[in-house]
Amino acid sequence: MSGWRNPPEPATVIAAMTSTAVWDPEQYYIYADLRLRPALELLSRVAAEAPVLVHDIGTGAGEMARLMAKRWPDARVIGSDSSEEMLTKAKEVESRVEWMLLDLNEWQPEPEHDLIYGNAVLHWLPDHEDVFPRLIAGLRPKGELAIQMPMSWWQPMHETIRTTLSQLGTPQGDRLAQTMSTPNVGQPTDYYKILRPIVSELDIWETTYLQMLSGEDPVFEWVSGSILRPVFSQLPPPDVERFVAECKLRLRAAYPRQPDGTTLFSFRRLFIVARR
Repeated sequence: MSGWRNPPEPATVIAAMTSTAVWDPEQYYIYADLRLRPALELLSRVAAEAPVLVHDIGTGAGEMARLMAKRWPDARVIGSDSSEEMLTKAKEVESRVEWMLLDLNEWQPEPEHDLIYGNAVLHWLPDHEDVFPRLIAGLRPKGELAIQMPMSWWQPMHETIRTTLSQLGTPQGDRLAQTMSTPNVGQPTDYYKILRPIVSELDIWETTYLQMLSGEDPVFEWVSGSILRPVFSQLPPPDVERFVAECKLRLRAAYPRQPDGTTLFSFRRLFIVARR
């Protein structure tokens, strides 16, 4: 799977990107309904009836963890994230969920989970050949791993960001462009090969959502809440200004408005539900 796995140097940079990026909950949830739709569809495919321990990794502002607490009122529900800003947002809503600051790069889960659920989080981690078996090892017998990841590397949006970074002509821009030059999410068959030998049941599928966005620069607003957070935190302010102006122009060209003013944004997602 060398065609998609990150080589050592970019993989190290990706780990650094996730630990240094400052996440802005307000920006991320501008399109809250659209962002939550894949999360809800993933949860709907989880079969657990009476789990004892449920863990929402990369919980963000905690919507899904709170839904899990309602779905399984007798379960212990943990919502973890590497962002203190996101956990602060999660704690603003009263619930019985246990919130936890957690670095997934270092987490070695004990084999006591009935469900490990991760919506749009594992694409930030390199070395999926190691990460997925490590998470499966944290499940009880018949426990489930439910994962959703954006497959955005092949989209015009991702190419636009990489090109704009590289054309800044700065060391930081070049480094970030290099980090994004190799996709860190594989194809469905890659995950079949990783998981099939170590699980009893496996369901893998793709969905492409045609998001109908509105506003002046809606695609830029979308990526500003996710993939661009490390870019904003690592580029010097003058370079951020240059990057934002150029990236907006290129995204408008890549995603032109429809006659009714709507911007169509096609977004491909990979879903995996595996039972130990």
